[in-house]
Amino acid sequence: SRREIIQKTDVLIIDEISMLHDYRLDLVDDVCRAVRESAEPFGGLQVILCGDFFQLPPINRPNEREGGFVVNSFVWDELDPVVCYLDEQHRQDSGEFLEILNAMRAGDVRRSHAETLMERQYAELGYGMDVTELHTVNVDVDRLNTAKLAELESESRVFTAVTTGSAQYLETLRRSCLAQEELELKVGALVMCIRNSQDKKYVNGSLGTVVGFDEGSKWPEVRLHSGKTVVVGPDTWELRDGSTLRASLAQIPLRLAWAITVHKSQGMTLDAARIDLRRAFVEGMGYVALSRVRSLDALSLTGINQMALKVSPEALRIDSDLRAASSRAMAAYATD
Repeated sequence: SRREIIQKTDVLIIDEISMLHDYRLDLVDDVCRAVRESAEPFGGLQVILCGDFFQLPPINRPNEREGGFVVNSFVWDELDPVVCYLDEQHRQDSGEFLEILNAMRAGDVRRSHAETLMERQYAELGYGMDVTELHTVNVDVDRLNTAKLAELESESRVFTAVTTGSAQYLETLRRSCLAQEELELKVGALVMCIRNSQDKKYVNGSLGTVVGFDEGSKWPEVRLHSGKTVVVGPDTWELRDGSTLRASLAQIPLRLAWAITVHKSQGMTLDAARIDLRRAFVEGMGYVALSRVRSLDALSLTGINQMALKVSPEALRIDSDLRAASSRAMAAYATD
């Protein structure tokens, strides 16, 4: 059962911690304490929180409870976590682009930085293949993907998800995965893998082009940008309550990828991207979008607004506190 899992677990890892509401972390804490019958934070579980507060904050939707960063939770101070600040950069090499990203993180974007970015407006990328566009709102993404697919004259194939479970559990499952109820594909469609394949042929975020459909299975054949061609069969997403299966959804783990939202891009590395930040509406959105690519040469800007260059003032304060806490922890462990 789920209760037994919580009782027997030693370590709880939560990734992309910037996107988790403070009250949700408190809810997890409450459940762990109750199930494990312990007054310690998280019932004595070791907790590892990973993330970057300069990236996207928790989403507050209309008619739902509002919340902020997890550092504002009741359990944060009681937990008093040991902070390990990771400052090595592996996506972008040192240079002008990294300087701009670091300036954004410091809340110190200069005119020269903005001018350098504007030089990439409508820049030609010359990659010889379709490039993913990042947009800030879903309506722009859906419109572009639909239009691009309609331009292809090849035959359309529609793959319908197979589901089990009650409507309530299915709705929860649908919100937690990127799989679509109906996936329409054509030869020539730019697609993105939305799951790591069990046989390691592709990973979540891999881009490719549909080049055909397997004669036997009818599943799409995708030539990945790495040059490898793979047949992508259905995968299954499950919602379990302990050992009890509450809902499942089986679908081809692909999405059209001429455009994706900035929110869905968080965590991805893109070979190249066209980015439209004219409608950026929250701090951190521009930083997430721009930092998906490795260099300025891989970036083409459709437009940018002032919000796109901003990071959250609260994130700046949190970052300062975390750096100080990390320094104290390094000094303490160095003397142990």
